[in-house]
Amino acid sequence: MVRVPGSPQHLHHIARPTGPISDRRGPARCARATPRETKRDVYFPGKGAEWINWWTGERYAGDSTQRKLDAPLDRLLLFVRAGAALPTQPVVQHTGEMSRAPLGLILAHGGMGQSRVYQDSGEGYATQRNGWRITEVNQTSSMIRLKHIGYEAGRPITFIELIGVTARPKEVRADEREVKDVEFEEKGKRLRFKLPEQGAGEIVIAQ
Repeated sequence: MVRVPGSPQHLHHIARPTGPISDRRGPARCARATPRETKRDVYFPGKGAEWINWWTGERYAGDSTQRKLDAPLDRLLLFVRAGAALPTQPVVQHTGEMSRAPLGLILAHGGMGQSRVYQDSGEGYATQRNGWRITEVNQTSSMIRLKHIGYEAGRPITFIELIGVTARPKEVRADEREVKDVEFEEKGKRLRFKLPEQGAGEIVIAQ
């Protein structure tokens, strides 16, 4: 959350003025546009929580400390709460392409978190007849568990990207099988790997 001195709006701390609620993108993301400014005073909510810079992987503690951070004009200030899961896929031109687009997750590494990813056919009225699927995502610093609820026609999760990873893991295993296609980006602190075509229920990351 970006703190704006004198703002009357409050979120986590009633006695502390914080930035406009539009800075928040749900409970797991913070974003702030900073026109004509190259630095910004930033306050991260949630005592005991950690927030990860989307671009650099740097971590910040959620507490009462106000920090002045670089805010380049060509890059939005964007942070993800550790433990959050965000669904992602390649760009499609229309809903007819959705069923063939790979589905993945971007995970903010390092915190215990629970998230839910919703899917349906994207058209028609099948959702009124239980034509939907929810994937429950539970993660710790070393394990990711995926549980599917609902219809079987949903797309499996076939790739995962973690942000805030400081070193290449010794091994990644999906349902007790070693994952070979693992990529680590040291500068951005990102780890990427593919899962089997049918997906996986449990992923273990050995540091």
